[in-house]
Amino acid sequence: MNERVGKMIFTILRPFLGLVLGGKLRTRALIVHRGRVLLLRNWIGSQRWTLPGGGLRSGEEPKQGLRRELNEELGLDLDATSFRQILKTNQQETSLNFPVIIFEINIQKAVEFTINHPEIIQAKWFEISELPQNLHPVVVRALSARKK
Repeated sequence: MNERVGKMIFTILRPFLGLVLGGKLRTRALIVHRGRVLLLRNWIGSQRWTLPGGGLRSGEEPKQGLRRELNEELGLDLDATSFRQILKTNQQETSLNFPVIIFEINIQKAVEFTINHPEIIQAKWFEISELPQNLHPVVVRALSARKK
């Protein structure tokens, strides 16, 4: 679907999304393989390159919620015991602000992913040294936290 339509829908739904999502904990994954990081762009919202992940269901632990989100969105079946929390911060998405836990996931073998969710426009591996320009600040914060 047209990317402009996604931005327009986000603008219209923003007040409602603030009520539903505002303040609710979300998770993100910094998935790293041989100096590359997996980023995606969501159809609704700013459409900047960001980290995969999403919201938690009621009673769900952050690692398990992230594992589910990665499977739903990208068809990835990763072992949650390998997820290492590197940062807890707030993510700003235009007027939405919510807490987010970022986990680093280092994978040894290349994994294939499939975009399984209509909200994802694009997903791609990027060299950490050659990231795209349209990058969400949460990616920069995650990469900085990873170095510590």
